[in-house]
Amino acid sequence: MKPYYFDGPTFVIENYNRQKTFANFLPGVAGKKGIPLWSFYVNRGQGLSGYGLQDKSGVIMEFTPANKAYESVSQIGFRTFFKVNGTPYEAFRIESEHPHSMRVDKASFTIEETNEDLGVKTTVTYFGLPNEPIAGLVRNVTIENISDESLNLEVLDGIAEILPAGIDNGGFKATSNLLQSWMDVEHLDELTAYYKLRASTNDSSEVSEKNDGNFYIGYVDGTLTTPIVDQKLVFGHDTSKNAPVNFLNSTIETLTSEKQVTVNKVACGFIPIKKTLKKNESITINALSGHTVSYDLLKSMMPAFDATYFETRKKEAAWEVDSLLEDVATDTAILPFNEYIKQNYLDNFLRGGYPIEIGDGIYHLYSRRHGDLERDYNYFSLAPEYYSQGAGNFRDVAQNRRMDSLINRNVERFNIQHFA
Repeated sequence: MKPYYFDGPTFVIENYNRQKTFANFLPGVAGKKGIPLWSFYVNRGQGLSGYGLQDKSGVIMEFTPANKAYESVSQIGFRTFFKVNGTPYEAFRIESEHPHSMRVDKASFTIEETNEDLGVKTTVTYFGLPNEPIAGLVRNVTIENISDESLNLEVLDGIAEILPAGIDNGGFKATSNLLQSWMDVEHLDELTAYYKLRASTNDSSEVSEKNDGNFYIGYVDGTLTTPIVDQKLVFGHDTSKNAPVNFLNSTIETLTSEKQVTVNKVACGFIPIKKTLKKNESITINALSGHTVSYDLLKSMMPAFDATYFETRKKEAAWEVDSLLEDVATDTAILPFNEYIKQNYLDNFLRGGYPIEIGDGIYHLYSRRHGDLERDYNYFSLAPEYYSQGAGNFRDVAQNRRMDSLINRNVERFNIQHFA
């Protein structure tokens, strides 16, 4: 099988951990009335290598340039640890010999690994949360029994390092040991991990309280499950996070009964599972991570997070992008060419903006300096507000609006009058 190919509109990389390094980002399109997150991914480990709110001053998982992301993603990023009938296994490891693939779509990406030896297939899909007053990244995980017998599973699935709201990316890289002194995780008693700073970290005579926070919540087959946020409960003495020593040497019941240390340390976010799967049975985890201006806002939304919510939002996230690309829908005998035109158009309006009419004027939705892992000098910005825009370079905006009047007639002379 070829390492790269198209499956319909989806770009597939087989055994991606062994292929040439690749970096990309999710589009950050949350709809007109949604709060976008920025998120970057690479073809190593479990893909997602950094995400956050607005810019590098709002990291949830720290921003790491491409060359470092390839090194660190499998350590500080998302991880899935198993004990299958007592046998340890981590899915999607860099050195994995099991068949695995990455499937890239415009508004999401999916990774999949099949372990025939243990009879386990793991599928993970990431996409942004659209049209909600909080900024969110959804991680959908399916674990399937593909063997001919029942499997006794113990699983920890989640992220190895997650930061509280208010941590600046550069500051964390320079003074992470100091900044731990302000870190806290709240509301575990309500089955939710809410990562926040107890107070402002500025060197100032005035100290202000911080109420906004980052969060991690997980539903196992629709049931809200308390996350493990204490890294030591997972990794024990292995501060390199290479192996989940405590998980390997104890049971899920023991880990979940231990008291978690939630202050003055960098936290994690793992969903614990213990279940017996019969042949062809599966487990589904829907984890939502992101930022909210207050815990009360997140709490008020959580009753809506039922079994159908995340599947509906996945379709809606894809529709938000696909509906904009109908402007350039092309039908030729060469499917990759048709998809290339759409992707090219998407890449252009994510910089120049998508023109919509508001009253008598034109508003360019989604215009921003998006940045990417290989252009780490770009200080990207995705405004965390409805009708989101962001800062952009004049040259980028001008060159990416060249086709506006041809594709969207109502733009007419707006760009010329606006810039000239």
